[in-house]
Amino acid sequence: MTRAVRTIDQTESLAHDLLIRSGYGRLPVLSDDRRIVGLLTERDLVATQALAERANRRFADLTVADVLPPDALDRVVCIAPDTPREDVAEALTRSGVIACPVTPGGLPDKAPPGIITHADVLYRMQGCSRGREPRSRVRRRSRTAA
Repeated sequence: MTRAVRTIDQTESLAHDLLIRSGYGRLPVLSDDRRIVGLLTERDLVATQALAERANRRFADLTVADVLPPDALDRVVCIAPDTPREDVAEALTRSGVIACPVTPGGLPDKAPPGIITHADVLYRMQGCSRGREPRSRVRRRSRTAA
């Protein structure tokens, strides 16, 4: 699980710089009352950039709410902190689900203190903590063999 989750408000200007410069691939989007309303992805920004150019609109003038697709909330399954690992894995295998924000009670009515993604599950399967790379199973060729 990733703690100290970076979120973005739906009224903010586009998160292009935040996603690109900070290395985030997705951000939970919050409403004015701090409810989760969806998940903004890099893909959303790419699609919006293309549409903005075709419509002669300035990309920088758009807000997160302008680009959030109708299925943005379907991309998340909110889970409680005590959700069993098997249930988290099952949620992440559902069609279209990208992440599981961890919220009190597993409801989208509060900002998430944590989030679980496919990468978190893979690291856990490899017995690694975040920030430590799993050992590669690919063997390097010896320098003498060529």
